[in-house]
Amino acid sequence: MLAVKPENCEPEWKAKLSLWFKNKNEKTVLAQREHYGPLRVQRPFYPEGSVCHVYLIHPPGGLVGGDKLEINMTLDEGSHVLATTPSAGKFYRSGLLKAVQKQRFKVADNCFLEWFPQETIFFNACRSELVTEIELSERAMFCGWEINCLGRPAAGEKYTEGKIIQQMRVYREGSPLYLETNSLEGNSDLLRARCGLNNNTVFGTLLATQIDKEARDVLQDVWHNKTEKSISVTLINDLLVCRYLGNSAEQAKEYFTQIWSVVRDKQKKLKTCVPRIWST
Repeated sequence: MLAVKPENCEPEWKAKLSLWFKNKNEKTVLAQREHYGPLRVQRPFYPEGSVCHVYLIHPPGGLVGGDKLEINMTLDEGSHVLATTPSAGKFYRSGLLKAVQKQRFKVADNCFLEWFPQETIFFNACRSELVTEIELSERAMFCGWEINCLGRPAAGEKYTEGKIIQQMRVYREGSPLYLETNSLEGNSDLLRARCGLNNNTVFGTLLATQIDKEARDVLQDVWHNKTEKSISVTLINDLLVCRYLGNSAEQAKEYFTQIWSVVRDKQKKLKTCVPRIWST
């Protein structure tokens, strides 16, 4: 599938969204926003009272070669934000030009950022780069995931050509906690090898900070008796790293949501509050 842009439109769509949040009277508010191009945010929702829920919207629905999307979020001290998207992100088939999405989050002390975008679908023959960078202060908290889907197997479309570069980077006070780069090409043996994706089409990562061994053990016990071997739970210092490998974005989200419930209780003594947009 190739996205079609309106006539008389620039050959490349560039969009940028910057959001600033602060704590005001024990409630997180969206204090400032700036946007350029087709990228917006709905008005904040408060299903939990003080926690600010925001939905990021990209009206074109996906990116093609040459498109550049940039998302910046800054949380001032004491704020708590849950950010998600109303639908899957998409990198469509493209020519020689690369489509780029970069998102950068800065989280101050005593803040909690929850970043739960819907899955990202990489269409066959896409050329794409997806970069996520999280900068944490010493006492900042983060929990977030990325779920990636190769091709559209339900439509009979496999990912057999193109190139995907995905990076996730987490820093605390400027020092790296987690650095990862994935480079996948449609004709790569890595997609089929047992040491790679082993012919699976969906892979995801959940990261959470300020997690101790007790919480890790709880999560490992949850998955120990599962027949599926598609989840791993690892603790690197106080950074929780959870992996999913399989063929279902819904299953990945279901697993990660269960992990999120344990993390949220550990970090903030709160029950999970699933965004209602996921049910529409």
